[in-house]
Amino acid sequence: MGAAGHLAFTYLSHFFGEKPLLKYANYTLLSAFLVLSACAETSVTPLSNNQILLHTSVDSDCSKARAASVASQMAAIETLRRGFERYLIQNASTSSSYAPILIDWNLYDFGSKDAELQVLMLNPGDRGFNKAVDAKTTLGPEWKTLVEKGINSCL
Repeated sequence: MGAAGHLAFTYLSHFFGEKPLLKYANYTLLSAFLVLSACAETSVTPLSNNQILLHTSVDSDCSKARAASVASQMAAIETLRRGFERYLIQNASTSSSYAPILIDWNLYDFGSKDAELQVLMLNPGDRGFNKAVDAKTTLGPEWKTLVEKGINSCL
């Protein structure tokens, strides 16, 4: 369970007292708080008709490498969503933020790991197409589902 899930559990435990939390808590509410852990979010900024800037942010429970992996998969997803077959990463960077919160002598990290990619998307006949990464191969056999739903977790 990620930091958000731990915080939700701690908060709800105090709210419902010393009795077992699950006996009183609404399972839907608890599930919603637990889903927050290990989440990933990506924003896309178009730079031209075949270039985008991806910014992926993952929960602090994930590593920078996992943030970069999610960003790379999202580059493949966005390539296919925009009608292209292959992509090149032109620029990449990672960063992290740390936002500790102390609750009842427990330290919770609400920071994030971030990856930013500048992506050039290509079709057959475009210069550099043969050297580019195939988006469908990157995503594997479930590529259609991933293109439809995206990636919302770093796990």
